[in-house]
Amino acid sequence: MVKTTSSNTLPDNIWQTTMLATLDNLIQERVHKATIKHLHLEVSNEQGNLREIPGFINPQLPQIIAAIQSNIPVCFIGGSGTGKTTLAKQLSEVLELPFYCQTVTAGMDEAMLLGGLNPKPDGGFEYTSTPFLTAVEHGGLMLLDEFDAIDENAALAINNILEFGELDLPMRSANPKLIAHPNFRLIACANTNLTGATLIHSGRNQLDGATISRFDGGIFHIGYEPELEILLAPNTKVRTAFLELRKTVKTHQINREISTRTLKRAELLWNTAKWNTLEDLIHHFIKTWSEDEKNQLQDFFHQNEEELQYSQAKEKAKKKAQQIGLDQQQKALGEDSNQKTSDEGDQPKNPRNHGNEITDVQVDGDTVHLSE
Repeated sequence: MVKTTSSNTLPDNIWQTTMLATLDNLIQERVHKATIKHLHLEVSNEQGNLREIPGFINPQLPQIIAAIQSNIPVCFIGGSGTGKTTLAKQLSEVLELPFYCQTVTAGMDEAMLLGGLNPKPDGGFEYTSTPFLTAVEHGGLMLLDEFDAIDENAALAINNILEFGELDLPMRSANPKLIAHPNFRLIACANTNLTGATLIHSGRNQLDGATISRFDGGIFHIGYEPELEILLAPNTKVRTAFLELRKTVKTHQINREISTRTLKRAELLWNTAKWNTLEDLIHHFIKTWSEDEKNQLQDFFHQNEEELQYSQAKEKAKKKAQQIGLDQQQKALGEDSNQKTSDEGDQPKNPRNHGNEITDVQVDGDTVHLSE
């Protein structure tokens, strides 16, 4: 049951704070529209093209496109869940190139990239292609994910293609010479600086200097973008709690990542209303942490105790209260407008002194103060 409490007179500052409170939820729902950037870029093709890019724009995008248009292989370096793969897909759309993706694994030989002979059901052998081979020969943007796990032999094969634009494939008798298409573009994604494993990303290799040099001028660090995280986690309380957790992890040098992906999934899970408080939700995300790592979060839980006890019940009550308050304020403004229309000689009534103004709302027995 929902009850409202009205007041005929309010202090001067209550009208403003009440309106801010009632509009807060609507602002949160629309905040992504205000933070989306649109960018016009000249795209190199035969005719020339002016493109408007929808969605979030990484601030480095013009520089990345400049490198790609200069036929420089690009490597995105950054932690897990920072949007490297999404950025590569966006680039393929901007450049109007087919998108291909292949994940690199430790021990993967060059045949996984360049194809090889495989037996046919009716006997004999045939040469089987790969996404990488298709992108090289027919043009397209090729994403090699987890590139810092690549095997040395596979890396050498890529080096030859990037340097000379061709490679011999003696096992492909019908067409033994691989020639790179003019529109072949390569993007590699890595979690490390290509110089070996870290405590977080332990399954990575130190790449040869010759391989790293192939990306000179095309290496970009992709970090956490606040505007993107607002888009993916628009709930301020959820996002703030996990951003504070990220700060604590960094301060204590805990070898864990609170990534953009983490924030997005926290928002998704919170919206299911299956976790009662934000503290419950955070504990869900740190299940695999060691006891020592969890102990280092004690100050975090203590300092943010009030915020982390924010519950689904409070959020539900706040949303109801905000909507009720907004409806009543709109009604008050409408009545004032009608009054002004009917009697232009009178000054319009001040909505903050209107008898229908809502100062408190009771939702399921709990009082929500809209002015807070």
